[in-house]
Amino acid sequence: MTESGHRKPFALANWKMAMTIEEGKKFVTDFLERVGNLTDRAEIVLCPPFTALHALSLAIGRNSLELGAQNLWAGEGIAHTGEISSRL
Repeated sequence: MTESGHRKPFALANWKMAMTIEEGKKFVTDFLERVGNLTDRAEIVLCPPFTALHALSLAIGRNSLELGAQNLWAGEGIAHTGEISSRL
């Protein structure tokens, strides 16, 4: 929320399988240089593939970019090939 009680603008990037982990890390480094203090005025969330979450959380570090997940299955069971369980 902003000081006036309004929600900050929200931007979310879900890049599916468009980048490898190494390309994603480079993207985050370049992106952080370009956005500067924009994250003070807008909430920015990057959603890479599940396999890149850990590496990109390290690349983001203590910056104010946020990290999200894609392709999450909220239900129980083991018969959901290709999904990542929120329970795990």
